[in-house]
Amino acid sequence: MADKYLYGYLIGRDIQVDVINHRVIHFPKGKGTKIIRMLYLRDTMMRLLVFLLKNSNVRIISYNEIMMNVWEMYNLSSSNQRLWQVLHELENKLHSIGVMKGFFSKIEKKGISVNAGVLTTLYYIKI
Repeated sequence: MADKYLYGYLIGRDIQVDVINHRVIHFPKGKGTKIIRMLYLRDTMMRLLVFLLKNSNVRIISYNEIMMNVWEMYNLSSSNQRLWQVLHELENKLHSIGVMKGFFSKIEKKGISVNAGVLTTLYYIKI
């Protein structure tokens, strides 16, 4: 059997997260407007998004775990303030292209949960 590799994620039916190219793309479905919108995310913001999506099966992803895996493993300084700043900016960017508010839920003093019910993981196979 061929190995499968992470390509990205589908949020809902029309928002694709392209991990390799650091893009989030909104492909509208149905009739009406057909404007495709796209975001390009910087390294840290994309790492944060991917880490949250990869761990969406965990009920609550702890703040310490996020800071360790998104910042500290890359020799970057982390803090709660920096996490909140990047998360807030990420949420605003995602909302601007159609991701529903509340996709991420902040659980005070614990961590973040992701609405995994609208998430599909996308893989590719090298042939």
